[in-house]
Amino acid sequence: MSEAGALEEPVVPTGHSGADRALAELEGISSQPVAEHPGLYQRAHDRLTDVLEAPVNAVPAHHG
Repeated sequence: MSEAGALEEPVVPTGHSGADRALAELEGISSQPVAEHPGLYQRAHDRLTDVLEAPVNAVPAHHG
């Protein structure tokens, strides 16, 4: 458990590199100052929105 008392779950890969990068940026967010959390969540939200709005062929899927 972190100092804030929140449980951190491991990020489960989605298979889409853009989505995985956005989610990976949130790992360890509890170690960042709380005042920075809104910006970190907003950045992840923006990146995930970009992934969802991209044409299907523009989002590389992870094969592995």
